[in-house]
Amino acid sequence: MKLLSVLTILILCVTYSCTKNIQTDHQAKVDSIIKIELISNPTTGYSWKWTNKESITILDSIGFRFLPNSNLTGSGGVEIWKFKCKKKGTEVIKFNYNRSWEPNSTVEQREISITVK
Repeated sequence: MKLLSVLTILILCVTYSCTKNIQTDHQAKVDSIIKIELISNPTTGYSWKWTNKESITILDSIGFRFLPNSNLTGSGGVEIWKFKCKKKGTEVIKFNYNRSWEPNSTVEQREISITVK
């Protein structure tokens, strides 16, 4: 049991240290639509989750879809998130790339600064 605990802690430390946090910026006008594209491969169980949507006031999510790179089973592609800019301001939306059923499975994070003018 002790070995299992040590291995679990080691795996969590490696996972945490490998997590990437990438920030990008977007600018748009009120009533415009912005599109965020995130590389993904849902056949692995990983997908992007918008983690701070409750605190965002300048945007509304209006759509999401996955666009595969090919028709081959197991191929990756792009998750396309669409947002309507509803009022002026600047906020950061945050995404985690993880498996929803696995705690601490985040392997990448994105922070996207949105400025609506």
